[in-house]
Amino acid sequence: MNLDLLHEREKERAADAVKINNGRKPQFGDHMRNPWAGEINPHRDGYFVRARRVTGKFNPGLWYEMTDKKGKFWEIDGRYAIFIEHLEAE
Repeated sequence: MNLDLLHEREKERAADAVKINNGRKPQFGDHMRNPWAGEINPHRDGYFVRARRVTGKFNPGLWYEMTDKKGKFWEIDGRYAIFIEHLEAE
């Protein structure tokens, strides 16, 4: 995959997240998904813990700390995270 296609896909995923989330900001305990993670990735879905803004040279931007409610924590890029309650209702 060349770099131009990757940047295009990043823009599409960010736009999809804006559309799906409809301006909603995450709150503690919200069930969210990292759309970049594959279906077998244990960090694909998680529960929102907190947001933090990273400044500096490496990985700047908005990051969400997530948990599986079993003691594991990880971070995902907040630009792409989507709420998945609407998927669970189906």
